[in-house]
Amino acid sequence: MANLSPDLNFKNNNYAISNLLFSLSKSKIRKIIFGSSCSVYGNTKGKIATEKTDINVEYPYGISKYLMDMFIDVLNKSNNSPSFYSLRQGTVCGFGPRMRFDLVVNKMIKDAILYKKIHTIDKNIWRPILDISDACAVYDKIINNKVPKGIYNIYSYNITVDQIAKKIQKFLFSKGLFVKIVKNSKIKEKRNYKVSRKKIEKYIKFEFKTIDDTITDIYNNIINLNDLESKSIKVSRKECDITKLSDIKKIFDKYKPKYVFNCAAYHNTILCERFFNKSFKINSFALKNLSKYANIYNSKLIHFSTDYVFDGKKNTPYVETDYPRPLNIYGQSKLLGENFIEQDAKKYLIYRLSSIYSHYPCRHKKGLNFIEKILKLAKKSNELNINDLEISPTYVGDIVDQIHKTFKIIENQIVHCTSLGSTTWYKFAKSILKTNNISIKVNKVKNFDKDLIIRPKYTVLRNNYLIKNKLNVMPRWEDSYNNYIKDQYLKKTNL
Repeated sequence: MANLSPDLNFKNNNYAISNLLFSLSKSKIRKIIFGSSCSVYGNTKGKIATEKTDINVEYPYGISKYLMDMFIDVLNKSNNSPSFYSLRQGTVCGFGPRMRFDLVVNKMIKDAILYKKIHTIDKNIWRPILDISDACAVYDKIINNKVPKGIYNIYSYNITVDQIAKKIQKFLFSKGLFVKIVKNSKIKEKRNYKVSRKKIEKYIKFEFKTIDDTITDIYNNIINLNDLESKSIKVSRKECDITKLSDIKKIFDKYKPKYVFNCAAYHNTILCERFFNKSFKINSFALKNLSKYANIYNSKLIHFSTDYVFDGKKNTPYVETDYPRPLNIYGQSKLLGENFIEQDAKKYLIYRLSSIYSHYPCRHKKGLNFIEKILKLAKKSNELNINDLEISPTYVGDIVDQIHKTFKIIENQIVHCTSLGSTTWYKFAKSILKTNNISIKVNKVKNFDKDLIIRPKYTVLRNNYLIKNKLNVMPRWEDSYNNYIKDQYLKKTNL
């Protein structure tokens, strides 16, 4: 804006503020802080600027801030005046009740969440970034500690604009959201500067935030993809054992949630058979407790169920209205959990998932999803035994996209949410090996497990409700696997 209206820039940033500061210089106020800008450095040509660095600025905004720095220097030399502090701040970002979305980090996160795109410029453009919480902490420490008056650089971290974009992309990828980085080659940015904060660190000591801290804080406060207003809280099993009514009450009393996503499950099918009491506790009876407090707080309960509620004898894709008939303890406990929710919860949505895989596997998978497990086994052996149960392999990143589109608008339904089409674990394994240029022998077998857990032979689901209501965004299973590969590449290259 300063470039578009230089006259208004100088009127506000120089004439008005200099009059204000001059008036305050005659007051009994002890300390006065002025927010200057690191943009006064213009282009440091790869060097790190200190407060003594020669100023080389060409833009109206930077010039106006530098003129105010000089004015404050004059005021500080006057006798009996307050102590003036001119803080040359990095580009401010971070969450706040009236946060701006035209600033670098804030804007990138907003655009990434809303449009799945981040626009950036030349990868070598540096900026000092200042998290708003760090700015507040510095103000507080200057006011309450003995800090000599003068000019100080303050920032949280020096970073390139391109690095910010990649950090945001990587973070959102971990949340199941794939974001493209679009570089605008038409923008020729002349401002390029890194700064030092050694001067202020002589007098105040505290740990400045990192770019990861900033991104996490902003994301957690604007997670709602539609209106950027609601807050998302992740509750670990250490904080809440869902089999304990007292724990559930404590969490609901504390957060008073509008939506509750129950991601807890006991789903190791072998252990479910051995420890069936635990399976029913977690997968079934805990849902009565969650439903009870969801009703008390008028919360909508979103729950995740399984294709294993069916017996696999149909041989055509199961729709939501097909009669469930589970074959094992895991399927039985999950079906009973569905029944409890339908019976007890006033507002709910149940997603039935199938054969899911992710870059962040559950604990009992020992850090490996099916794809990674196949690749690991292929390195150790020249022959693999894989079962031929027919399924719809589904990437969690695609499920997340579908949930974002529907969790608010579908009420009191069981909804199938899987990739379209079907294959077998055997064929999926062969596809994985082919994609990775691995040639070994693969044999069909009847079951995964040595203790022969009874599994349905066919658990392909059709997203009937989503398709009929024109809400389906789930891709075919082949495309879902390609989405996983793209995201895996980003993960490996640390984007």
